[in-house]
Amino acid sequence: MTTATTALTIVTLSSLVGVLTTPLFAFLTAAACTLVTALGVALSRAARTMDAIFAEELDDRRRQAPTPLKRAE
Repeated sequence: MTTATTALTIVTLSSLVGVLTTPLFAFLTAAACTLVTALGVALSRAARTMDAIFAEELDDRRRQAPTPLKRAE
């Protein structure tokens, strides 16, 4: 659903730019919007991956019981 909405938004925006200016600017606008969208998706996936890694690593450390310190005699 998100992909269809994003594609429709990019096509509509580039069509408006094409009507108001030249087809070259419409193409450049569509390319820029596509790159920004792809960058946003990639950063979102990377953030979710890092959250999962951090949660897993921190959860493993919390499960391990801390070793008690020995008293000096």
